[in-house]
Amino acid sequence: MRLLRHILILCFALLLGSCSLMRVGYNRLDWLTLMWTDRYMDFSSEQKDLLRPQLKQLLVWHRQQELPAYLHLIETQLEPLLQKDTISPAEWLVLMDQLKHRYVALARHAAEQAEPLTGALGPEQVQALRASYEKSNIKFRKKHLDPPLSEIREKRAEDFMELMDDWTGPLSEAQVLAVHQNYRQRTIDNQLWWEERLVRQQLVLKALQRKPEEPGPRLTEAFLSLLDPVSQKGQLYLERTHRDTAELLSEIWRLSTPKQRQRVREKAVSWKAEIKKLM
Repeated sequence: MRLLRHILILCFALLLGSCSLMRVGYNRLDWLTLMWTDRYMDFSSEQKDLLRPQLKQLLVWHRQQELPAYLHLIETQLEPLLQKDTISPAEWLVLMDQLKHRYVALARHAAEQAEPLTGALGPEQVQALRASYEKSNIKFRKKHLDPPLSEIREKRAEDFMELMDDWTGPLSEAQVLAVHQNYRQRTIDNQLWWEERLVRQQLVLKALQRKPEEPGPRLTEAFLSLLDPVSQKGQLYLERTHRDTAELLSEIWRLSTPKQRQRVREKAVSWKAEIKKLM
């Protein structure tokens, strides 16, 4: 699962940076991913030889198929949306759904390229991944389960405002108030999030230990579980969270100044330029 996380981070975050260092990171995505995953799995030389060409193929596919898709999404969905004075929650949800399609495409392809690892890991490597999960779960509990709900809401609001600051610049007092009101009214169920997390981890462990001829979860199922909850309750919770976020984005845009809107539009233009340099 860390494999997919690092790929997603590079492809959807670093990709949209505006400096040459980010382009170097994308161009060496295969090497960086192998380095990161090797820290947790301690691959043998044979396993590295097995995975290295798969990661190169993933990067080639992403450059040829996904970068044009990102560009198309910006030009046909995001930029027309940003020209509007009012953006409804429904319109934000459509954009969010389009972004999810791109995540799903990457998850499926990454799973296919990582499939040679299925059944090829030794018991000590699986145990190392299990130990890594246990360590990260301790951090998760301290951050998301142990604090009082009011503190969790405040931290979520702060994280959202930090993200928006990169888009719009500093938020106004009215926008800050809107963020806090939205997060005070949200349903936050970190216990459900925790339960989904544990199920996903077990899916990954089972998929990695499954022999090709054996029944059981495949890596594609495990990778896609990162994007969609495995339970119906979790799916309903995610949909509600997306609606809350879309409503907040709509309100932030309504309250935004001409300067803020222009900054967001210019950022979209810079993303297009950066993607074209990578294609």
